[in-house]
Amino acid sequence: MPNGSPLVALKGSFSWDFRTFKKCLHHNWERVLGDEYTADIRKAWDIIFDYIFQKLTDGYHLYMADKQKNNTFQEGSAKS
Repeated sequence: MPNGSPLVALKGSFSWDFRTFKKCLHHNWERVLGDEYTADIRKAWDIIFDYIFQKLTDGYHLYMADKQKNNTFQEGSAKS
């Protein structure tokens, strides 16, 4: 099963903006960690978030393309 396809099973869950989610995580970690949350740490997490969110997005697009092509996946059949 492609990465990201479990998100599709949850109606509307893929419509949220990953950039907003990433900003919220950075904001909260910066608030909690203070000076320990350095620019280098933020940059490292940006790379990790971008990678994860890209894989989720890729999986979503694979799921949608496969669903339109041959209807292999069924709504609600993805396991989390």
